[in-house]
Amino acid sequence: MARRRSPIVGFSLAVALALLVALLVGMWLGSEAQAEPDKMYWTDLSMKKIQRANLDGSGVEDLVTVDRPRHIALDEAGGEMYWTDQGTNKIQRANLDGSGVEDLVTTGLSAPNGIALDVAGGKMYWGDVITDKIQRANLDGSGVEDLVMTDGPGGIALDLAAGKMYWAEFEADKIQRANLDGSGVEDLVMTDGPGTPETSRWMSPVAICTGPTRAPARSSRPTWTAAA
Repeated sequence: MARRRSPIVGFSLAVALALLVALLVGMWLGSEAQAEPDKMYWTDLSMKKIQRANLDGSGVEDLVTVDRPRHIALDEAGGEMYWTDQGTNKIQRANLDGSGVEDLVTTGLSAPNGIALDVAGGKMYWGDVITDKIQRANLDGSGVEDLVMTDGPGGIALDLAAGKMYWAEFEADKIQRANLDGSGVEDLVMTDGPGTPETSRWMSPVAICTGPTRAPARSSRPTWTAAA
């Protein structure tokens, strides 16, 4: 007599197959939600928006409405963007599609400006042009630390391999750097002395290129870290 398959076994196999399909679909949808290749993101102060578009300028999208958005930084692997808002004096983040807006730092800020991320280290760094501080916190906004007292810090950029941060002071018209913990502050470029560049007021954005020799092994191109 032919042996009949137990209905319980058949049901178990069907359930297992359905769970596997659901898991694979969920993983695919999750990767699609996070991966937004070939996009540029920016803030528009007058329009009170964070927007993005394709790298050729097409497909402009409105993502988030913000009172006075200033600088923005991306965690591409985590699928999130971080920004400073000088209207509400907050640091916030959201998914790269603009969903899931969160308040991260809501107290102790007067005019948060440039922002940069150390995702691997779990930290974000920013400057405040009214309190004259450069500060950092965990990526969830906890553990705020005062690092440097300066004079109107604008854009900030991180050289994580060397453990340095760079920023522009638009009040003192100079570019400085320090260790990531705020120690070892150095003047790098000054615009008010002999042999320095012609005076240029309101210095703000900073970008650094660490060069191909210190770029990740998967890329031979220079690595840029910028405060836009």
